[in-house]
Amino acid sequence: VLELVKRTEGEASAAIAARWWERQKDGFFVLRDSSGLRGVLGLLDLTAALEEDRAADPGALAAWDHARRHAPLRSGERVTQTRFVIDRDRYQAPSPTVNATPIVTLQRYLAMPNLAWDYLTLFEPEPLNDYFALADLPRAAGADFVVGGRRYGLFAHDFRQVPVDALVELWTERALAHDFVQPASTHAPQMLVLSQYDFTAAVRQALRDLHEPVLLAKNPLQRARLVRDRIDGDAADPAALAALLREAIDSLRRHPRDDKRLSAVERTYLNPAPSQELAADLLGLPFSTYRRHLTQGVERIVGWLWDREIHGSEQG
Repeated sequence: VLELVKRTEGEASAAIAARWWERQKDGFFVLRDSSGLRGVLGLLDLTAALEEDRAADPGALAAWDHARRHAPLRSGERVTQTRFVIDRDRYQAPSPTVNATPIVTLQRYLAMPNLAWDYLTLFEPEPLNDYFALADLPRAAGADFVVGGRRYGLFAHDFRQVPVDALVELWTERALAHDFVQPASTHAPQMLVLSQYDFTAAVRQALRDLHEPVLLAKNPLQRARLVRDRIDGDAADPAALAALLREAIDSLRRHPRDDKRLSAVERTYLNPAPSQELAADLLGLPFSTYRRHLTQGVERIVGWLWDREIHGSEQG
């Protein structure tokens, strides 16, 4: 494998491949034919890599820096990179190795939870810009890098904006329609990747606006994954967000220890009293106790929703 990398990309690239071979050997896939080794694919998990290993590879560093600059990672999310695509006879031109690349990467997409970004690395990539844009892997602007005097570029996909099932549907529709001129992602929902801090603030605001559809329509959660998964089209849907908030509040009923938190949340947001002071009186609680229960209840609601934003709607 390392000799094949050296012969096609040079000694500097082979040294980088050797380092990754030591660190993530299970990320290398080989193709064989009757003559022996036909090609190699090197798939990296950049999130699992040490910082020093990413820094030692200009390609991995370029992908990692791009992900951090554009919709940075949230806790638990992962970044992967197809770092090496090499066919013995044709390098990165059409070949059995190149044909195998989308199959292997799709298997990885389906098996890896919390995948946020994936990058494909290719030598002198300009001729393929339009092709990969149609596959919703647009060129990663500003992420070109040089190894051994050879220039490489990256193609990137953000799975927080277009999840894997939507991406496969997009590929299938375009393949069946032979639609090679349609701009990329014209019908993909325009999702918003919120940091956990911004997400929490949006949930708190949405709870305060629970009975105000006009304000719910403007809430950033309208463009978050957990809401976009529930609606068709790109238009805001206040009813969908309100229903989701009620489900999150209802989740407090599952644990007896949350009864007091649920009561505080209900009296504040579902059936709101004119003021929080009156809500505390109606619940027969000192104001400080009511505020503690309310704060804890909202934290549980935020956590319930955040799990669905990060991991999908299948969370229990």
